[in-house]
Amino acid sequence: MKINNAIPERVLASAVAMLQVWIPDLTPTSFVRALRAYGEEFREDSGKADGDACTMKVKDAAARVGCCKLTIYKLIRRGELRAVKIGRNIMRVNADDVARLIGVTDNPDDQSQK
Repeated sequence: MKINNAIPERVLASAVAMLQVWIPDLTPTSFVRALRAYGEEFREDSGKADGDACTMKVKDAAARVGCCKLTIYKLIRRGELRAVKIGRNIMRVNADDVARLIGVTDNPDDQSQK
């Protein structure tokens, strides 16, 4: 998570007010500090900087692999492809997993092992 611009005070105050029901001690300063800490933790967990996580639509993954969307969904269910559900009907597939599936990698050592 990356905060590109300063959060307007009005938005910050509204967010804090909504969250204070569950977190009574929350202040705008502590909220911003927590957001920044979360962003740092996310970067360490993912191993990539914000915005570097590469995903693609299911239909694009299917086109790249050369199969139908249903096959991609089956691969996701079996755990062969990682995916993220963004909304009720929106899913994105990890592009690195798709590349691995079709045998394309950025690491030359991976190619020699095949």
